Order: sequence, then C-alpha cells, then structure tokens
Amino acid sequence: MTKFNANRTDVRAILDSQHPLDLLLETCSSGRSAFIEKWGNRDACLGSATDFVTVLLAELLSSNPLLITNYTCMTWREDGGGNLVRRKDGSYWLSIPAGKFRSHKKYEAMVAPEWCEDLDLYLGKYRPFLLQRNEEGTDYLFPGQGGKSCNAGALSKKLRDFTSRHCPVVTQGFDSHGCRDIIAMDYLKKNPNGFQVVAAILHASLETVRRVYAHLQMTRSPGYDPNAVYAHLQMTRSPGYDPNATAFSAYSRYLSERVRMVQCGDR
Repeated sequence: MTKFNANRTDVRAILDSQHPLDLLLETCSSGRSAFIEKWGNRDACLGSATDFVTVLLAELLSSNPLLITNYTCMTWREDGGGNLVRRKDGSYWLSIPAGKFRSHKKYEAMVAPEWCEDLDLYLGKYRPFLLQRNEEGTDYLFPGQGGKSCNAGALSKKLRDFTSRHCPVVTQGFDSHGCRDIIAMDYLKKNPNGFQVVAAILHASLETVRRVYAHLQMTRSPGYDPNAVYAHLQMTRSPGYDPNATAFSAYSRYLSERVRMVQCGDR
C-alpha cells in the first residue's frame, strides 16, 4: 500500500472536500456521459473500446479500489474460471488468489451493482473487439496485443487523462493510488472507527491503514475514541464473525447511497 502523502497535489482538493467519494463518482458519471456523447451506440471500434476500458476502470476502482497492476492481471472466462465471475443472480465478483498480493491474503469481493450494466456491455461488445487483436486468444479481462494484458503504465496514464478531464475540482488527474486515498479518507471522515472496513476495501492490513490514516482522522474527528478501534478489532476474533464480508457489505450500502445522491444532485 502506497504511503498517504498529505501534500500530494493530484487529489488534495478532493480530500479536503466534505464528500471526497462524491467527487470520484461525479468524475465517473461525467466521463460516462462524455463517452455516450462521443460514441453513442455505434459499432465497437478501437477508439470506443479503449475509451470504454477507462470508463469502466474508473467505475470499478470506486467499488473495488485495488491497484492498476491487479486489474491488468485479472482474467475473465465465460465458465466462471477467471478472476472476474458472473454469478447466476447477475452479480459480479472479484476472486483473486492470495499469491497475487504481497499480503498473501485472498481477495473476494462483490462489484457494486451500479456497475454491472457497464460490465455486461464491456464483456458483450467492447472486449470481443479487443480480442480480435489476439489471434491466439487470451483470458485477460483487459486484453492488449499478442496475448498479453493491457499495459499497466499505459492504463494508468489513460486514467490520469480521464480524471483530469472529468473531475470537477482537479486538473492534474490521478490514478488508482489517488482513488484509494479518496475512498479511505471519505469513509473515515464519516466513520471515524471504520479502519477495519477501509482495510478490507483496500485489501491492506489493519495496521497499515491505522498507521497511514489514523493521525489525520483523529485530528479531524472530535470525540474520536481510539479504544473503540480496538474494541472493533476484538470483534473480528469472535466465532463466526467474518470481518471482510461485513466490511464489504457496509461499504456496498454506503457506495449505493452515495451514487444515488450524486445522481439526484442531493449532497
């Protein structure tokens, strides 16, 4: 996990706002609208397919804020054998083995329902076009050329360009690291004891999240009780308690509410 930099300029204005996550969601919405205005319902081409990858990636990062390198390694298979899995109820889940992370912990989390329609569109229309550049075929979710995945550096640059154009308060743009800081700070501003949730969302250790964000949160949250953090941690040791499942459920409900409020202009 990249150390939080309180002086970084790419997301500073977002982090200082009352609702950082809302600004990320507004960025996704603006970018999605611009895509529709530019490409409409025309047949897929290289330009529209690569543009839609960026739109979808920004949406996914608001729900599952992993790193770009995690996304470029992800796979998709119709039979459900990839890292992205579509269940019978139409929901999408990310399932990544422990060996893919430095934490050596498996990542199993649902994608926000708000982005399922765009995942359906990508998998049904734009990804098949991108696969045409791979004669041997590939299982990568975001295929590049010659059987390889999309280049992580190139995808990060596209994401920074995308956010610089569509975020209402920044011009420099930001990548997956910025998304992670935005989500963590937004949640902790509103939930001062929510370190366990943030650790699960970022797929980072609780110790790392507390070290990186706790001081900022303690100075911003009057009435903050550090003992409550330890009490919540103790709950994770209770028989039958699944902290990750509880954390993702809490964040999913929170994200859905923020999406609704942004769409209604009520925040």
